Amino acid sequence: MEQHFLHLRSRGCRGAVELCARARDMRAMSATYGKDAVCPVPTVARPGLRMAMCFAGASHETEDTAAQAWQDAARCLGAAVLPLEWKAEGKTEPAALIAGARGCDVLVVGGLEPGILTELAQLAPMPLVNAGNETARPCQVLADLLAVSLRRNPAAAPLKALRAGWLGDADGPSAGLFRSWLDAALCFHLEFFAGFPRGHEPDAEHLECAMSAGARIFLSHDPLPVVDGCHVLVAAPWNASASGLGARHPLLSDPELAQAAAGIPVCPFDAHISSEADGPWEAERKACLRACQAALIDMLCPPAEYSVNVQQGGADSAAARQP
Repeated sequence: MEQHFLHLRSRGCRGAVELCARARDMRAMSATYGKDAVCPVPTVARPGLRMAMCFAGASHETEDTAAQAWQDAARCLGAAVLPLEWKAEGKTEPAALIAGARGCDVLVVGGLEPGILTELAQLAPMPLVNAGNETARPCQVLADLLAVSLRRNPAAAPLKALRAGWLGDADGPSAGLFRSWLDAALCFHLEFFAGFPRGHEPDAEHLECAMSAGARIFLSHDPLPVVDGCHVLVAAPWNASASGLGARHPLLSDPELAQAAAGIPVCPFDAHISSEADGPWEAERKACLRACQAALIDMLCPPAEYSVNVQQGGADSAAARQP
């Protein structure tokens, strides 16, 4: 399964660092295109590249946004896109999805259950990319890390010098995003301070795995200590299972916390929190996401002239590209 990208650490910590470096290079090159460029990362000449994409529950805001981001990344690569529809019709569906992606070089899926994603990884002859589900959102976390790194120092700001803060539930719908931040803390040796409400603690197994491997992770039920010294804040839904004012995010309801967080760039994943006032920051986040996605595809599907494995993407994929 090493050909796939299901978690930030899928290709090991060295692979995550290489991916970040490639995406950083793409962002540096895109400066020549100007701020009004249609594509924020330079188009890579890959006329034969075919990407199959499937997003379950694409009507959901999160998956719809992810699908659009991958469409943009494909456009930046000049890749052809084959949209696939997910129909939960039983255990044969993963095989049907693989059959639908026949002839493609990579399969990008979002919103699928962990068990289905694992089955797809066992069946897929082409690289498989997790565009985000309840177990991980690897490209999004990598993109936000790159964005804050470039904000601090466009030339070269080492990620291990960063301190990231998390404010929100570490379980439920936010669990995948949180786990990817645990991966980032492990792979890039950055400091990760997490604040979450009682009853919404992170999965003990994933937390123990990261901390026992040496990740610098600090946990708190009090959100105020989290923001001290942070270079970026991730705002996930706070106590999402509650109702009424109890579910209101402390960044919106706690004046002291809001004042302490003033000036810190926020990555909002709560529908009530927006960083639209900081237009350049949001633009950089989106551009970095496309750069990370494009860099990942370029890493998983290297041009044929550089590939040792002539069957990259499977024999069916090679045959499909013949005139």
